[in-house]
Amino acid sequence: MKVLLIYPPKLNQYNYNKESSKTGLTLGLAYIAAFLNNHNNYADIINAPYQDVDSEYILRRIKEGHYDIIGISMSIQEDVPDGIELACKIKRIYPELIIFVGGHFATHESENILKNVKAVDIVVRGEGEMTTLNLINAIETGEPFRNVKGITYRDGEETVVNASAGLIEDLDVLPFPIEELNRSSGLEGDYATISAQRGCYGNCNFCSIVAFYGKSAIRRRTPRNVVEEIEQYYNKFGKRDFSFIDDDFIDSSDNSKKWVSEFCKELKGRQLKIRFNMVFRANDCKEEILKPLIEVGLYQVGIGVESFSENVLKRMNKKINLKHIIDAIKIIRDLGLKLVIGYIMFEPDMSFEDLYTNYIFLKMYGFFAPVHVYNYAKPYSGTPLRDKLLKEKRLLLNNWYEVGSYSFLDERVQMVFEQLMKVKQTLVEMEKIHREGKLVYNEYVFGFWKLEYQMRCVLSTYIYRIIEMDKEIEKMETSISISSLGNILKAVQAGDSLSSIDLGAEQTLKEVKMHMDNISLLMNEMDTILKKKGQKSNVE
Repeated sequence: MKVLLIYPPKLNQYNYNKESSKTGLTLGLAYIAAFLNNHNNYADIINAPYQDVDSEYILRRIKEGHYDIIGISMSIQEDVPDGIELACKIKRIYPELIIFVGGHFATHESENILKNVKAVDIVVRGEGEMTTLNLINAIETGEPFRNVKGITYRDGEETVVNASAGLIEDLDVLPFPIEELNRSSGLEGDYATISAQRGCYGNCNFCSIVAFYGKSAIRRRTPRNVVEEIEQYYNKFGKRDFSFIDDDFIDSSDNSKKWVSEFCKELKGRQLKIRFNMVFRANDCKEEILKPLIEVGLYQVGIGVESFSENVLKRMNKKINLKHIIDAIKIIRDLGLKLVIGYIMFEPDMSFEDLYTNYIFLKMYGFFAPVHVYNYAKPYSGTPLRDKLLKEKRLLLNNWYEVGSYSFLDERVQMVFEQLMKVKQTLVEMEKIHREGKLVYNEYVFGFWKLEYQMRCVLSTYIYRIIEMDKEIEKMETSISISSLGNILKAVQAGDSLSSIDLGAEQTLKEVKMHMDNISLLMNEMDTILKKKGQKSNVE
């Protein structure tokens, strides 16, 4: 059968930056497509945000491709409205087409989807490869859907939830999704995204991984299988930089140490000169695991810190403590690795003291990125956190599919959160101005090196000033969040008025606009000099 798998266009997110979708590929869809293609079907992928295409393009592709069945990703909860809208558009024009959806959100809300979205016919729950293949075989042969494990479907007016499907225990049977990714994106960029395992042995209360897979465990591909995929990227597409997207790449067990040893041996034996990054739990960051990986190209490690408060860590069911986190940070930095952290600044039951502790540790370790400052625990479908808030009747929902909102137990935490969200609005405007301006003046910076030597000497001062101001803007964007949080916390602690906090962010925004105006003046001056010399403007 001909199958089209789609990650829907971004339609409903305010201030959505299309460039942010180009940081990776929809590897899950590619794995399903590769598996279907390997079993005598023909599967295509449209990753709409990455490919920068809209629903009209998708409708044309459906018409031209004569597909038999359409699959739409409904994994990320914030993107569900986009998936619903696309499904409805497709169904209106092609009512005979079977539309199925899958992914994390779809798995946890399968009955709600079929109840509320008539355009969707079937939901594939959990791991998608085998279930999708079995579904397609049933459609092709006319076999009753009741025999297909892992799906939810309509039987007249009734919604039927079949038994869950088993997991693929031997992940080596899955074909590499390289060709499918290449067809959908051309494998643009310097790096390749790769997955070596599935699952996690943790069960954090804000995470739906365990509910998605049905158990708390990790399944790994063999080291040889992973390295063979790397080698194909290496030889066929010239990839030298790899990003492992696994939720928990490795643990500190003897089996994991053996896996790492074999992985490193395979890379060395094939003489693959690569670099790569991966994610660990903090309690698994051990020198004896990291050092061999560094020898074969590990340069960056991500860890889920989430909080520096012991109380919050316990409520999150992280099963790590502050010592684990501090030790992991020290080991990673002492080994010269780049460190990236996952962080949740706000948690619904935290005290003001918990929040202040988070701020102090962030500042102490230099984790100033805005993403850390504004992040709060989101009660996604399938998470214990959502179940808890629903049970306590604290989760406010406007509709069946949204993440929802809640109030914090500590009124002071609520005050800080609300004030900080106002600062965030200013930061979003700041980043938008900077991003749009940078698209323009980057042409001048990059074009500068194409000029003749004498002209570069004339314009070098202008270019250096643009670069310096750009760096200054980046510093302001980074510092405004952490400094505003500190000011708000101190004001709340002292019982002072919060009215002056907004003015600090607004003042920073004015300074950013001033820098952008100055950069525009510099570009105009360069244009004038170039015209006088009879050279092309815009430093092209």
